[in-house]
Amino acid sequence: MKEESKMVEKFGYFGKILWVNLSTHEINEREIPEEWYHQYLGGYGLAARILFEEIPFDADPLGPDNILAFMPGLLTGTTTPFTGRYMVCGKSPLSGGWGDSNSGGTFGPEIKRCGYDGIIFVGKSEKPVYLLIKEGKATIEDASSLWGKDAIETDELLRIKHGNRIRVAAIGMAGENLIRNAGIVNDKGRIAARSGLGAVMGSKKLKAVALIGATKYPYKNKNSVIQMTKEYKDKMKFKDLMSRVMMKFNNILPGMMRLIKMDLFLTEGMQVTMMSKYGTGLSTAISSEVGDAPVKNWNGVGYIDFPQKKVRNLTAQNLEQWKVKPYGCFSCPLRCGAILSVPELNLKETHRPEYETATAFGALILNDDVNTLLKVNEYLNRAGYDSISAGGVVAFAIECFENGIITKEDTGGLEIGWGKSESIMPLLEMIVKREHIGAILADGVKIAAEKIGKGAEKYAVHANGQELPMHDSKFGPSLATTYVSDPTPGRHTAASIDFMEVGPIGKFIKGLKIPKSKKHKYNSKGPAQAFMAKIHQTVNALGFCNFATWSGNIRLLDFIFQATGIQLTNDDLIKIGYRIQTLRQAFNAKHGAIQHQINTRALGIPPMEKGPLKGITLDIKTMVRDYYESMNWDPETGIPTNSVLEHLELDFAKTSLKLNTKNTTIVMLP
Repeated sequence: MKEESKMVEKFGYFGKILWVNLSTHEINEREIPEEWYHQYLGGYGLAARILFEEIPFDADPLGPDNILAFMPGLLTGTTTPFTGRYMVCGKSPLSGGWGDSNSGGTFGPEIKRCGYDGIIFVGKSEKPVYLLIKEGKATIEDASSLWGKDAIETDELLRIKHGNRIRVAAIGMAGENLIRNAGIVNDKGRIAARSGLGAVMGSKKLKAVALIGATKYPYKNKNSVIQMTKEYKDKMKFKDLMSRVMMKFNNILPGMMRLIKMDLFLTEGMQVTMMSKYGTGLSTAISSEVGDAPVKNWNGVGYIDFPQKKVRNLTAQNLEQWKVKPYGCFSCPLRCGAILSVPELNLKETHRPEYETATAFGALILNDDVNTLLKVNEYLNRAGYDSISAGGVVAFAIECFENGIITKEDTGGLEIGWGKSESIMPLLEMIVKREHIGAILADGVKIAAEKIGKGAEKYAVHANGQELPMHDSKFGPSLATTYVSDPTPGRHTAASIDFMEVGPIGKFIKGLKIPKSKKHKYNSKGPAQAFMAKIHQTVNALGFCNFATWSGNIRLLDFIFQATGIQLTNDDLIKIGYRIQTLRQAFNAKHGAIQHQINTRALGIPPMEKGPLKGITLDIKTMVRDYYESMNWDPETGIPTNSVLEHLELDFAKTSLKLNTKNTTIVMLP
């Protein structure tokens, strides 16, 4: 009882994580120093502090020395709007450096309901297992009967066994078969998809994490947080005139925007009104038309290769015909997801495809068949396979096939090609099962291109091993900086000034002044990019969804104080984010994973000859160097300097960085 009383005195956190050794099946609780919550908050901030020291520099990402951490944000579990996120962290099998992935739904808050600020797995089990936390007790259970089941089947079987109240994060066949871009599935369609951490989970023979908690979040002042939440939600309840006009004329709007060269933009009213109805798919047609969406494996032009009559088949507007109800993550006032029912495909309940999936299996491979998109989305959710990477791998395979590098002999007789919708599902199944050419494609485009040879590298669009997302960096230049230099490369959800300024990021936190930059003036972007990188880490570590930053002002400092008792200023938010980003970068320096590799198609080398991105070539070297200088890291290597480590109280990282100090230059792949 004394220990429980002491725990309640810690506002906003429990001061402990669950430490699970899968090799020995030992389960322990580890205390976290109180000052770490002030320095790193929660989520991957706290994970970075722990994993930097715990993962040895020579650890194989798919070996027992790697560590897998499930970490909810500091505010996750409160009513604070948009804070239902959790992060999975470890060493990435794609980049060999820091890996993290972010997911919503209801799983993150359940970690807090179990009384922990995180769950960490070390070692490797000899047989399939799952972690069960129920009635306050953590046990390692046999998962032999679950191995071979998809992620949704696993969720349903665990609900039958342990009750419908259970919350599950599981891998499907992609994780089991060590597909290097596999993800981890919760809530039957929310996926911690990027960095390949589903493969790490599979390598540990960890099939699932199943939680039923009953611990209450230790608020400092619960009533104040609830009242501020109500005030925020009331402020969001309005109908935006611009949104209503755009939704009414959505068929002609994309073409108009391209012709008048209008940039993408969102007001907070548009964000709330349109996103709550259509979700991320509201931009599928527009992005393809104006140059934001990559087309034909980053080598095509939307209005030429994938015109509106095709792309409109895949938009959220078209998917409305199957919509049953909206879907929202825990504490989310926006509810940008949706549950569909598609009787003609025998899909009684399926999650609506997001923008990234619709573009990865639309414009990127020239597929306009909506039934194929729906089947692919459901299959990837069940297999636990990142849809961005999956689309990139399919596009790579198609272009290799088109150029005779891959043949029917490699594909088991399957003919693949641009727009050949009937071949997409068989190819994906081939990859997930590691059959025929799928055994090579399962390692991602970088490793696959190296194994295939014959000039295949030209068609492998990635940054440091991670397939690029569905936002063309020639359209938003600072995305190229993010893709190549962020500790988790190839991510549109990492910090990028051009991408974030699509929405009203400047209104999110009162008094936060964002440095100015010009979109295609490459020597103007460093300070703004560095500023965004810093604040973004804090937002993530608190457990916020990225969409919170586009949805208007939130009393962030008040929410933090009333929930946790931690009193911060805007300057503190920036410094904490700076510390987290620097430690993530230091992790990569320790592991020799500051690589700077990116396919030239993402840079406009050679420049496009037609379309909205015609003639654009990015000066990536200047942008990355200016970003590093603005972070006060070594501008040539990207390695954090000793003075920065001291300033950010990261002195413990100094010795480890001496392991890798060689000069690093930008490697632009053919």
